[in-house]
Amino acid sequence: MIKEYPYNNQGLKELEEGESREESKIISRYPTVYVVNDKKKKKIYSVYVGETNNIAKRTAQHLHDDPKSREDWRELSESKTAKMYVIGHQHFNKSMTLDIENQLMLYLSSVENVKALYNRRSNDQDKYYPVNEVQDIFTQIWTQLHQKNSELFPAMDVLKDLAIFKASPFHKLTHEQLEAKNLIMERVNSSLDNDEEGQLIMVTGEAGAGKTVLLSNLFYDLVGYKKYGHPLNVHIMVNHDEQVKVYRKISKKLGIDVNLVGKPTSFINKGEKADVILVDEAHLLWTQGKQSYQGTNQLEDLRKLGKVVVIIFDQHQVLRSQQIVDAAQLQRMVGEALKSDNLIELKNQLRIDANESRQIVKFKLNI
Repeated sequence: MIKEYPYNNQGLKELEEGESREESKIISRYPTVYVVNDKKKKKIYSVYVGETNNIAKRTAQHLHDDPKSREDWRELSESKTAKMYVIGHQHFNKSMTLDIENQLMLYLSSVENVKALYNRRSNDQDKYYPVNEVQDIFTQIWTQLHQKNSELFPAMDVLKDLAIFKASPFHKLTHEQLEAKNLIMERVNSSLDNDEEGQLIMVTGEAGAGKTVLLSNLFYDLVGYKKYGHPLNVHIMVNHDEQVKVYRKISKKLGIDVNLVGKPTSFINKGEKADVILVDEAHLLWTQGKQSYQGTNQLEDLRKLGKVVVIIFDQHQVLRSQQIVDAAQLQRMVGEALKSDNLIELKNQLRIDANESRQIVKFKLNI
């Protein structure tokens, strides 16, 4: 069931009155997912996606309390055109609504007309009953929303082909990706607690193993993560112009400072320090001076600037002589990561090889 309400006190009244009607109990009594949206001029939208066990109470909070402390909710509450879709289903439980919420964030973050997308943070869910129904239910939801508003909810197949969709932090992580993410978060916390410098974490695997999705998810969560009450200084970078544009586009939509996204040379030349540095396609890092980079190894320079450096590495994509091509150097990197249990290998089955015997290196060099 999908119902549309004006996002104002009149809409709240309709929600509250619906609590007493039998046909509305799937909205008023079950967990729900909701999409608050405000259409600006020229088909431009700002959107908030959320989930709740009490939609009337949550809407009242958004309308009356949240605008006092949050600018995004103040803008939505003051708008004369804001609307809200409320989505209910008889099989919804807390875990499923969190998954549906993430799926909506995944697709809406890829919509060109959506310029601002608000949410708290990703809510990774693993197994639960009935997780096998999620994709079918979500497809039904998006299809109905598409019929109601094709500007805001374009066809799913169109969005799936976009680079911004493929790099979104809201893809549902597999169990193995969740394990890898938890391991990295543990290492980040440990390094910050011990005031370590330059800890290297390597994530490797074949193309399509989910490495970029994992990194994007980590970036989104780490930007919103606080340590000792303070936000972390987190940067994500890649030596690839188009991928930088994709990450910046995602960041802008989600309200993340786009200056946290860039290329290694610019970051190194500034000489600024960071808590965590995330590097996508680390096989593109340079090992000799070129253009405005005057150093001899971008990875080592980054390790001098970051407490934790997480690199996504694909040995099969080494292309140019300025990149990491020396087998001995690569073997040293792998050995260091393995020694610290910081080598994570995602395979087609997304199995993690960290913590296996340090006497057997399963990361083979094919250079």
